[in-house]
Amino acid sequence: MLMESVLPLAAALVAYLVGSLSFAVLVSRAMGLGDPRNYGSGNPGATNVLRSGNKGAALLTLLLDALKGYMPVWAVVAFGEPYGLGEGTMALVGVAAFLGHLWPVFFGFRGGKGVATAAGVLMALNPLLGLGTLATWLIIAYFFRYSSLAAIVSALFAPFYQLLIWGSGPIAIAAGVMGLLLVWRHGANIQKLMNGTESRLGQKAAPAAAAAVPGAEVRIEGKVAAMSQNLRRFHVGDRLSEMAIFHNVVYLAGQVPSDTRQDMAGQTRQVLAMVDRLLAEAGTDNAHILMATIYLADMADFDAMNLVWDDWVAPGDAPPRATVQARLARPEWKIEIVVTAALSAGA
Repeated sequence: MLMESVLPLAAALVAYLVGSLSFAVLVSRAMGLGDPRNYGSGNPGATNVLRSGNKGAALLTLLLDALKGYMPVWAVVAFGEPYGLGEGTMALVGVAAFLGHLWPVFFGFRGGKGVATAAGVLMALNPLLGLGTLATWLIIAYFFRYSSLAAIVSALFAPFYQLLIWGSGPIAIAAGVMGLLLVWRHGANIQKLMNGTESRLGQKAAPAAAAAVPGAEVRIEGKVAAMSQNLRRFHVGDRLSEMAIFHNVVYLAGQVPSDTRQDMAGQTRQVLAMVDRLLAEAGTDNAHILMATIYLADMADFDAMNLVWDDWVAPGDAPPRATVQARLARPEWKIEIVVTAALSAGA
């Protein structure tokens, strides 16, 4: 009886430790790339690794994240029956691996959103359920062009597929738990979807002509130049663009944190990582910032913000800066940063 209760827990612990291997970080280190927790969205996952420009690293991260969800469950399926480990243990082990990805003990409990790991778990628990969930993701992604929306819809549909086709049980519970956690981890994406600022799949800088303000003109040295020849917008949503470039000047929209559970230091790192990503996309960096305006919800966080800022700012190229206290659009945001920068030479 003791062994029957201990073995499932031991298997779950091993699965959690396997899930805690943050392959986004490990692969990036092995390939000499930056830590994905410090740039882009700050999410240690394949999508953020792709922002480094290394498609191979992103693909390897995706496969390894899926395998760390698949393999622990497969091990129970393949070897667990003689030890009395059945469907309940399979489900427990799958959820444990998924939780390891979300809160990895080896990486300061700073994990990813778990899409690839959850897919691996579902494939091992019920291959048909895994394939059906993958098909849902592909359909939503194809028609709506939002990876986050596809992940959210797939996460919500997976437990219903299991219940409707195969009935209730541990697998349905596991799919439900992972689905709810996936939706929760996509909170910032849901907010961007509602605001019309979420990036679409494959979205790049809008073509100059399409992004131009129709009919607008600028007079330079006595010559009339069409604005459409110079104005480019990036990550264009229904309400705003994340960035625009005009006459070699880069203008960023206000950047806000995606993980609002973090303290001021954590939120500041996230925002500065977003600034880095956008400036890199434009072909420049923080050494070319012309002006930065920092909005704090509470000026009591001024010192905590400055500690992160001082480590980030380019030595010898600290830009003009204003810091003001403001009531931000959402109460959970502690900081918002607006940046204007010059394009670097050759960009």
